Amino acid sequence: ATLARAFAALQALQCLLVIKQLLPFAAVPASSSPRIQVSDILLLFHLPMLKPDRSVGVLKLELDRLKTALHPFPQHCLSELHSLLPRLAADAYNSFMNKVSDYRERLGHQPSSPEEFVAHLQLVAEVEAQRPAMDKQFDAVSAFYDLLDEFGVSAPAEEVAAARTMDVEYGALRDAAWAAESAKDRQAQAFLQLIEQRATELTAEVAKVRGAEQQDILLQENEDLTSIIAATAELVAQVKAHQATAEHISNMSMQCGGGPVIVAELEQLAADVELKHLLWTVQQEWSTATSAWQGTQFFELDVLQMQDQVDKVARQVHRLERGLPYNELLPKLRDSVSQWQEILEPIAHLRNPQLRERHWNEIADLLGHQVDRTPEATTNITTLLDMQILHHKDRIAVISNEATQEAALEALLAQVADKWRGVELEVKKFKEVKDVYILGEVEDVLQVLEDSRITMSMIQASRYVAG
Repeated sequence: ATLARAFAALQALQCLLVIKQLLPFAAVPASSSPRIQVSDILLLFHLPMLKPDRSVGVLKLELDRLKTALHPFPQHCLSELHSLLPRLAADAYNSFMNKVSDYRERLGHQPSSPEEFVAHLQLVAEVEAQRPAMDKQFDAVSAFYDLLDEFGVSAPAEEVAAARTMDVEYGALRDAAWAAESAKDRQAQAFLQLIEQRATELTAEVAKVRGAEQQDILLQENEDLTSIIAATAELVAQVKAHQATAEHISNMSMQCGGGPVIVAELEQLAADVELKHLLWTVQQEWSTATSAWQGTQFFELDVLQMQDQVDKVARQVHRLERGLPYNELLPKLRDSVSQWQEILEPIAHLRNPQLRERHWNEIADLLGHQVDRTPEATTNITTLLDMQILHHKDRIAVISNEATQEAALEALLAQVADKWRGVELEVKKFKEVKDVYILGEVEDVLQVLEDSRITMSMIQASRYVAG
């Protein structure tokens, strides 16, 4: 049924271009392009006024038969419009009034907290921003009902009566927005006092956390690392919550027309609590790492990862020393890190992949013991420390450096050998003598020879060639 009505309305619109020019009061200037508008559809009411004939240029049109043929169909279309227009008007009215009622209800709610007041201010700004669009919507609804009145289209009486009071409701919304705008300065002062009270309460809570943070137990040795770390983590969480509250209060204050709220000592407290939590987490991580290194087979250690870990903890210790008051924990942690920095130097040299058997024999002579390098060896850092590697670290460094330099020389020599493996000597027959050959072009061979002489001279000039 809906498709049928739409098709019928389309056919009627096609007829209107003709009717609009034939009615005496609706002629279209020749220079303009005829277009169908809503008001043009209502010309169908005046179809009976169509004259029996009409002159169009040099032609005279007899319109009796056209009038007879068109009359029933436009009447059907008009009846459909009579049914449709009231519904369109009602939909437009309901949409507009729902928005008006929603805004009035929300504006009528008096804020009871700074958060509600800020939301109230945002609502007032939203209503003001919507004013131009709502004015247009109001005019559109009014135009619908004016159209119904002008052409006598019937609509439910209660809907028409409600539409007649629409301007009163819309005016009440404008009054409510104006009243909210006028009262915001007075309300802002009241809520600024409430915000100040919240800031005072927050300052008291911060003082409590400061008292907990200054307990001596947080800077004294404690074997129960899990409990002390949990306690410092709780302090960190409390400070972060207070920071979020302080930021929220400050934002509320500025949106209410006040200045930013700064809670004394909160930032310093956050830094102090973070450092004390870091002190204990570093203690735990360092203890776990060093225990693992001592229990790992020497040739399975990741020296690079160890170096990164030691450097990281050294930086953290330096930061803790600058930020925390003197305590008995930091000197011990610093000494432990320093010891491992000293240990890592010979460890890294002993893990040099360029060490050959002759180098290991030299190291064995130095330490007085052969370092067990078999897959089933139990050699670890403790074993090497017992061999006094720290007392011989300088000589171990020299041996490791020699191994590296000798490996570099061996690589150069291997490059020379590789070049000669690919060299081919070209030979060709000597004139017509049977089985007699001579060398062909040798420029490439001479170039390789010259390069090799330069490389060998450089190798021989090195002080590590004797190794």
